[in-house]
Amino acid sequence: MSEQQQHDTDTDREFVTLYGGPLDGQHIDVTGWSDAHRGAGVAHITEHGTYGPGGRAMYGPAPDDPWPFSTDRWVWEGDCP
Repeated sequence: MSEQQQHDTDTDREFVTLYGGPLDGQHIDVTGWSDAHRGAGVAHITEHGTYGPGGRAMYGPAPDDPWPFSTDRWVWEGDCP
């Protein structure tokens, strides 16, 4: 089962969708994450970013998202080594 299919059928899980950057359209499982952790976002390892294999693409809540970041979308913030 693909991650998208799992996302569409698994009601006990919470996902955010990534917008922009090298991981655009992918989903991250954030089930059980605290509001503080969700507010911090992620630096997800990818080989498709500026720094190639081993680099990270940073995603987090959009600047206009209200606390406690109940949104299901994160925006690309840039890449890091």
